[in-house]
Amino acid sequence: MKNFIFIKYLLAGYKNSAQGFTLLEVLVGIILITTFTLTAMQALVISTVFRVRSAEKSGATAWIQENVEEARFLGTEEQFNATEDIPDLDISPNCRDDDSCGEDLETYIEFISPSNDEEEVRWGDEDFYLINGGNSRQFLGDNDSGREVWLFRYTSHDDNTLELRYIAVLGNNNGSPPSSVSENDIVAAVNTEVVPDVAFDD
Repeated sequence: MKNFIFIKYLLAGYKNSAQGFTLLEVLVGIILITTFTLTAMQALVISTVFRVRSAEKSGATAWIQENVEEARFLGTEEQFNATEDIPDLDISPNCRDDDSCGEDLETYIEFISPSNDEEEVRWGDEDFYLINGGNSRQFLGDNDSGREVWLFRYTSHDDNTLELRYIAVLGNNNGSPPSSVSENDIVAAVNTEVVPDVAFDD
């Protein structure tokens, strides 16, 4: 009798396992798999966005730094003295005498790297003008497949000090430089001051 009951339980278990999953179990499995897949895809998209923005910010900051270093180089005594041989460049190595070295350096920078007065954007309380010969850059991948970034500059002089502000800005969807700027359009921004070497006492 005991053997009969044991065999009966075994047959009952085999019958239940042979029935497979119920519809509810299948639906729950589909929901779990879908949720996991969507979560993983969302994390991948977010990671890609951060990678793109990081690459753009790093590249744009380096681009701005190139221009800052050029301005500092033009402010060296050797470069300032060399301007005497450049026709139509009205600056003086003796600018310290009348505290005009900041203005003269601004003139020198504008001569070497002119801004486009017809391409400007308003940021804060200042007007920034397009530089780099009106050329944009891209900072994503080896094939430069990223978004167009444009560089704008604002300058202001006070006695022997030149204030420089740069903003790297995303272009329009058609690849043209922007005509207006919002917070989300700014890829990188740098503010600095440069004092030409000739402004200091010997």
